[in-house]
Amino acid sequence: MRKPLSSADLGALELLRQQILSGQHDRSALRAALDLRTSYRPEEHGHAHLGYDRLDDFVDALLGTHPPERPYVPLEPGNIPYQPAPARAVLDLIDHAHVRADDVLLDLGAGLGRVPLLAHLLTGCAALGVELEAEYVQQARQRARALRLTRVEFVHADLVGWDLAAASVLFIFNAVGGPQLQRLCRHVDEEAGRRSLRVCALGACALELAQLATLRLVAGDPSDPACLTVLASGGG
Repeated sequence: MRKPLSSADLGALELLRQQILSGQHDRSALRAALDLRTSYRPEEHGHAHLGYDRLDDFVDALLGTHPPERPYVPLEPGNIPYQPAPARAVLDLIDHAHVRADDVLLDLGAGLGRVPLLAHLLTGCAALGVELEAEYVQQARQRARALRLTRVEFVHADLVGWDLAAASVLFIFNAVGGPQLQRLCRHVDEEAGRRSLRVCALGACALELAQLATLRLVAGDPSDPACLTVLASGGG
């Protein structure tokens, strides 16, 4: 259940929304506002992203996202129910994968779009979310339109076979398991063997991805599913 936002939170949200809608928001000011509402700090490596904190309520209010009560369609074997990445994990991703405005972030299993939307607002990167639930995709697109974010897109598709060629940064948070995860790892391995790619994983999938010969560990602990793992291929 969401906790009520304080009057200070509401005032900050109103100002940030106005700035975002004007297309002139200050990324450093947005980051400072987010940092005030979480215990995570950029200098930390291996922060355990267990559960949610005050920042998640603030980010949901900023983006206008509303977590669904249940899946809209039955899940097939290997697909994992909706679970948003903690907002502080997005900060961790930006800090330790060094996401910049000229990057293209691809979120496989994007849900309602928290990671692509927030990463774009904080860095200016282009962002694409791939999601199997059509209703989630529709809601994420609505949020991007409402915030007037033209460099953030969402597609309804099978994330396991999605073309990774355009991405410079790949994010995966427990999107699939079992044989589906094995297929996804093979797909990532093939792409990482061709070029530089940063792969960021949270959850049990991190350990599987960290075993790929084409990727080296940059930050995090793949054996800890609560820790964001950052991997890279080539010069990534």
